[in-house]
Amino acid sequence: VPTEAPTEAPTEAPAPTEAPAPTEPAEDPMYTLRVTADKTSAFWGDTVNVASRMESGGEAGRINISETTYNYVKDYLRCTYRGKMPVKNKENIGMYFVEGLMPKYSADELGRIPNSDFKVAMRKL
Repeated sequence: VPTEAPTEAPTEAPAPTEAPAPTEPAEDPMYTLRVTADKTSAFWGDTVNVASRMESGGEAGRINISETTYNYVKDYLRCTYRGKMPVKNKENIGMYFVEGLMPKYSADELGRIPNSDFKVAMRKL
């Protein structure tokens, strides 16, 4: 079955623009590369490597956080240390599962519903 030729000439996508390769992974935590005409971008670099490792090292239905994040939330959330996990271009990173809110900040026994003390504490941050 013959098809009709398009009435408009196709537009060419701009050539990809590459970010320079890093000399040290920690110098710039993320790089971007525009890959298509519709501005879809691919990201890579230190931040993405950590996020990817956390995702692949996690478990369905559980919240996996890094040691850095744990240090910010440890006064508010109950967490279980999982050990150190390797991350590309970085030292091994400590990982934690979030179990729920600290009892002081929870309106329920499971630690899933924040109480008014939690809301006050968050406003102070």
